[in-house]
Amino acid sequence: MIDRLAGEWAGSGEGNFAGEAFAFEETIWFEQAPGRPMLYYRLLATEKAGGHLIHAESGLWLIVDDAVTISIALPRATEISEGSVVGDEIEVSSSYIGVASTVSEPHLIASERRYRCDGERLEYDIAIAMTGGSPDRHVWAALTRKGT
Repeated sequence: MIDRLAGEWAGSGEGNFAGEAFAFEETIWFEQAPGRPMLYYRLLATEKAGGHLIHAESGLWLIVDDAVTISIALPRATEISEGSVVGDEIEVSSSYIGVASTVSEPHLIASERRYRCDGERLEYDIAIAMTGGSPDRHVWAALTRKGT
């Protein structure tokens, strides 16, 4: 799976937060750590309409056999998610969410991430739970490998 994810991906998606729908363009970079079963990860999302940055995250993906651990730095929070690889799909759920002391409620308390990569197309669906709630579909996107 590491070889399939490594590279630059670009595409678009849609989302919903607090009842408001939005559309975005996105670029994701995965760079394989030499000699390790790890990927460096960066994501930048911009408004589809105006091009303004609306989200960024970065981190590490550790994939050993069929086990996946993802550590992500988010704006004013950190997330560690764990799960597995089955075929061309990765499914992880948060095992830890840490938020900055300046974050007010409601804030992120859980996430569920599902990725599917067939080599040239990367699709994902992310659900998040905010304080007092259960996971709801938040963002979904389809990206293609750049440079091919």
